[in-house]
Amino acid sequence: MNTELIKDFLGVVCAALALGTAWITYRVAKKKATTNQEATSRVLKIEDSDVRQKPWDMRRYKWVGALGALPVLVLGITGFETLGSALSIIYIAMGVGVIAVIAFLRTEPPSRTRKITRLELQLPIEKAMESCLRATSGLGAQVAKYDAAAGILIAKTGLSWRSFGEIITIEVTPLDQGRSQVEIQSDVVQVSVLIDWGANRRNVRRIQSALLNV
Repeated sequence: MNTELIKDFLGVVCAALALGTAWITYRVAKKKATTNQEATSRVLKIEDSDVRQKPWDMRRYKWVGALGALPVLVLGITGFETLGSALSIIYIAMGVGVIAVIAFLRTEPPSRTRKITRLELQLPIEKAMESCLRATSGLGAQVAKYDAAAGILIAKTGLSWRSFGEIITIEVTPLDQGRSQVEIQSDVVQVSVLIDWGANRRNVRRIQSALLNV
């Protein structure tokens, strides 16, 4: 009987400790979140030169890829006797195809995968910028430039399986004392890509969702 009472007592104590630990964890997390929010609201400017603000300049590298097609093209043109006409034509088609694809690729932004969205918020520009900074930081992006007064925010996401990173640009324009227009733009760093596997759309939608829930 005493053993059963001891077990019950220990069960109650363990349950009380678990509830107490959960409550303390909740309070600490809440305090930390409040502190982070207050710290974010005090930020007026950020300028980090180590974080890329512009996509790669692909112009200097674009035609380097074409050099790889030249040997195949030359082999196809000069190999009619040794390789045969059918194989030579295949080589020529491969070389011309690679050059055509390279010529089609973009070298300057925006890429073909860029996503843009605009929305109006019932917030003054200062509060709208604070919300944009929190939403962008929530993506894990590094802030390259932030100017609350000018209404500009530029950030870069890291390398992922979707892309080599994306550059997020947010511009906030005051409409009146209590309303602001927010333009969210996301574009890949490597502007020559044709598919970003939803990376830009994901960034824009997540920021938009965070702003709509302010």
